[in-house]
Amino acid sequence: MSDTVFTTDSLWQFANDFYQKEGVEPLCLALQDEFHLNVNVSLFAIWYALTTRRILSKDDFRSLMSAIAVSDQKVVEFRSFRRKFLAQYNDTSASEFIALKQSFLSLELQLEKQVMADLVNFCRTSILPLAQSHFSIPSDDNHSRLAALKSADATTIHFLAGENLENYFAAAIEQIPPTLLTLHQQLLSRLTLQAIAQQAA
Repeated sequence: MSDTVFTTDSLWQFANDFYQKEGVEPLCLALQDEFHLNVNVSLFAIWYALTTRRILSKDDFRSLMSAIAVSDQKVVEFRSFRRKFLAQYNDTSASEFIALKQSFLSLELQLEKQVMADLVNFCRTSILPLAQSHFSIPSDDNHSRLAALKSADATTIHFLAGENLENYFAAAIEQIPPTLLTLHQQLLSRLTLQAIAQQAA
């Protein structure tokens, strides 16, 4: 796997591109607000499958969650502050409110990018060196790796990303409710097929 592919910038670009796709944002917010799951980790789970064609175990996700605990707590605290502070404004159409909201969101995005950097760095140093592919598409070198990724069928990507998401949910939640499984399938249907098109472009 090329070092130019498994990077924070690559993950960040993927996350931003797909978060902006139609129907993705409400699904991610449901993961965050209804189930208290981490959107960054969820998107990382899908991106990891696309990039490495490997599955992360529940223990891997527990380790990842520990690795991002400090940076993620900063995101949580700032998000709470942002929401409470902006809730004081009655006129949400005022230019002052709009400018302040954008400034807050920009800062929050920078904090989230640090979370993604921590995910990538921990994975590169502590998981990838020991990783055993449970299910993979063979690749002889970096050039053929990209070709294999482009030719990967929807079923393969759906399986890999789905397994990673399920393992993350199982690591984060003691008992997964049926509504979360439904959300899981909706997220996969929107993200994984779009991801294939994006990677093959």
